[in-house]
Amino acid sequence: MNYKKGLERNLWLYALIRIFRKRAYIAVIIIYAVTYANITVEQFGVIAAISAFFVMVLEIPSGYISDKIGHKKAITLGSFFMMIAPLGFVIAPNFYGVLFASLAYFGGEAFHSGTMQAFLHETLIELGRDGEFGKMTARAQRWGIFGNIFLVGLVTLTYSIDPRLPFLIGFLLQSMILIISLLFVTPRKEHQKITERIHDGFFALLKTVRHRNEIFLFFFLGFIAAVHNKIPEYKELYFQDIGVPMWFFGLVYSLMGVVGIIFTYQIHKFEKYKAKTFYMVDFLIACSASIMVGIVSNVFVGVGIFVLLGGYYRIRRILTDVYLLKTCPTSNLKATYLSVYAFFASLNAIWVPLVLGYFIGRFGVQQGYLAFGFGALIISIISYLLIFRKINK
Repeated sequence: MNYKKGLERNLWLYALIRIFRKRAYIAVIIIYAVTYANITVEQFGVIAAISAFFVMVLEIPSGYISDKIGHKKAITLGSFFMMIAPLGFVIAPNFYGVLFASLAYFGGEAFHSGTMQAFLHETLIELGRDGEFGKMTARAQRWGIFGNIFLVGLVTLTYSIDPRLPFLIGFLLQSMILIISLLFVTPRKEHQKITERIHDGFFALLKTVRHRNEIFLFFFLGFIAAVHNKIPEYKELYFQDIGVPMWFFGLVYSLMGVVGIIFTYQIHKFEKYKAKTFYMVDFLIACSASIMVGIVSNVFVGVGIFVLLGGYYRIRRILTDVYLLKTCPTSNLKATYLSVYAFFASLNAIWVPLVLGYFIGRFGVQQGYLAFGFGALIISIISYLLIFRKINK
């Protein structure tokens, strides 16, 4: 195959892998864990915390390994672990089976995190289209969401037939990402035009990050990422409390996808804002959503909050990557640089679900969300003011 055509094919394969990488069984995970595997909400929070710690430990090494062994190999390795993850639910429907499924999936995702974005960025540079990173990522996200709308909706319906069936189907669907990853064409970096600002590898990168005061920024961004990521994990319990029927759970994911698709068409408008403006809006959205869930009991409004939050979540990581890649001090360690940010997201994801799970278990779903939302808002405002005051000096 012609090299250039292979690179152009990467763009479509990237979009295709976004469809199957998403867990099609995600809507039934917590219901399965609580009702079929007899796991308490607090234990589910422990699983989330253990998984976050595992990913945190793996995050930066996986990014550095990806930059060294090649992004295609790293993506393939991560795809394998993500493929076998749903088997944990089927083989061992208990605490350890759910834990294995979580570790396998998020461990595989650690090799995808940063690496997929870096791979796409290098492909676009080779094609002379590096200015289209945000646009192409949004397009891939759009098609990924579009395909996933149907998968999540259909797979969720099979839960009523047999609670294990969604996970078996998930295994088959996620086997596609392994096949797709093998079809990628590796960019040769013949047209790399980025001037290097560091030359000594991994530790020089970390030193540069520290000197630019980005450690504090990454910790703050990681906290907000964890809040965005963990708030929806208990939404099915909230839906049960306010009277949303079980069959509607999968449809909620579809609606999130529709809103996410709409947002991707507007991503070019978001890119025009300064980074610190986007970061402020980002934490206000997450904290306000948690507070509103704690207040609202209306079915339509409650579902609407999570639909809008889920739709926005589909583009927030794209925007964060766009801003971070603009400031990346090296062209050879892009995956590592993005993984440093992801490391802090994982670090915060250890304690965020524990706190949220504790509040929900102790005070009930809505009061738990309310307390968590106000606490997250206070932490976010103080951190934002301190961090950007420090960075602007």
